[in-house]
Amino acid sequence: VDWNELWLAARVTILYAFSGAVVCSFLALFVSLLITRYPSRLSIVLERLAWISHSLPGVIVALALIYFTARHLHPVYQTSAILIAGYAILYLPVAIGPQRAGLSQAQASLEHVAQTLGAGSFGTFLRVTLPLALPGILAGAMLVALNISKELTMTLLMRPTGVHTLATRLWSTTDGEVLDFRVAAPYALTLVLLTAAPTWLLVRMSLEPERR
Repeated sequence: VDWNELWLAARVTILYAFSGAVVCSFLALFVSLLITRYPSRLSIVLERLAWISHSLPGVIVALALIYFTARHLHPVYQTSAILIAGYAILYLPVAIGPQRAGLSQAQASLEHVAQTLGAGSFGTFLRVTLPLALPGILAGAMLVALNISKELTMTLLMRPTGVHTLATRLWSTTDGEVLDFRVAAPYALTLVLLTAAPTWLLVRMSLEPERR
């Protein structure tokens, strides 16, 4: 086992998963708030566009971003920033679903009560809406992180030169043909261990309402 390569791949995987989850959660929160609090044709169109992008194969989204950045945004071509943007495009609906469920727990009547007591819109969001919706937001973020951790096609096409995740290291052990189980085992085991924690948290969060 090359422990240095394994550690670097694990660190990059965690960094990409965390960054992608944060970006996706922020963008999804904007769409989720529009859908739940200000339903309109615009909110419906935004949600459907997100699902359309999610339905596309990762290779299509990756090639579109590669072409666009190579032609018009060359400074960000083949950088981690554009890779995170690709993750956000591909997995935005994964965050929107749990966020909508979380925001439905924060009833609009509670926000109105807070505003009648003198709280502003932003203060009401921070002190009332966000705490109630936080479980759904965290669930969406963890689902995005899980998907990014094992994403291969987009990562292979868009990652910076010389940068590897656990998924790309695992794929490289095939040498394009047959999987070398002996070499692949450490990367596969590390990937399972990294995704086990958020999976356990998701299961625990989903069982919490039943316990109550």
